[in-house]
Amino acid sequence: MPSLTVNQLKGNIGERIGTNCERYGCEMGLPFYETRVLVVFEVMAGFQGVFGSISGQSRESCIASSCKTFKEVSTLWCHADPTHFCQCRTTASGTWQEQVMPCARAGTFFSYKRQTCVTVDMWDQGECFGADESLVKEPDAELVNCRQSCETYADITQLWCHPKDRNAFCQCRPTAVQKVFEPVKMPCANGTLFSFKRQTCMQEGLWTESCPQ
Repeated sequence: MPSLTVNQLKGNIGERIGTNCERYGCEMGLPFYETRVLVVFEVMAGFQGVFGSISGQSRESCIASSCKTFKEVSTLWCHADPTHFCQCRTTASGTWQEQVMPCARAGTFFSYKRQTCVTVDMWDQGECFGADESLVKEPDAELVNCRQSCETYADITQLWCHPKDRNAFCQCRPTAVQKVFEPVKMPCANGTLFSFKRQTCMQEGLWTESCPQ
């Protein structure tokens, strides 16, 4: 990952928020967004110091992640690069391991507590240190309208279009019964739509219809 100066980070992140102290508040004599950008810069530099270069986005840089229990598999985990997160996905052998996923929207950071990517003004880097599963709400298993099969490895590893909601997708998730999966509706981050072709949620301006008919 190329080195970024604070000014570059302010250009990438801060300009989206603005410098209005009345609206956003000020900390330490700096506009709120400048304080946040400095924190982001320091945290990312610290992550690099602990984990080395994060440009490879490897699953070894997932923070305190585990894919052993049903709750762990249903949890999204922090990654050393806060613009990414780690999700438990099935392997060809039927086991689970972390896969690094990018935040769908540029300029957003993964929030462990919210279990989605958020703008910098809502982001708290402290959530990722000593991550506590009790902070994470169990996902709602919305089975309605998710009717695809979850029997084969190909079924389980595929993300599917939700028939009525482009702001969500259907994913085969494990049940309490070992090796039994069921289709569950999963939300996209705010402002993004699910792309079947790309197998991820993406910004509306870049999205095109690709769901199988």
